[in-house]
Amino acid sequence: MDTEKGYTWVTPTEASKLLGISRKTVYKHISQGKLKSKTEGKKTLVCVTGKDTGLQSYDSIISEIEALRLQVTGLQSQVTHLTESLGIAMTILSVNVKAIQRGI
Repeated sequence: MDTEKGYTWVTPTEASKLLGISRKTVYKHISQGKLKSKTEGKKTLVCVTGKDTGLQSYDSIISEIEALRLQVTGLQSQVTHLTESLGIAMTILSVNVKAIQRGI
């Protein structure tokens, strides 16, 4: 799968799977101008869009990745805070257990 900004280029076989049609129908759509295609060397690639397949656009995917990175950073911060809190709680618990063992 080759992704250019805003477009996803796939082989005819991949296009048929994504679109839920036969390879023969993919080529028919290409010849009728319903699907765009390009040739790279001897390889034919078919342009599919999110509208055609339910796939997201390149920009949409990049935006989602950035949002997920921010979410991961926030979660890492929470894990760090909770780990520190757990360390403090374990220290307090240890002190209390020793106090109980001494009968205090």
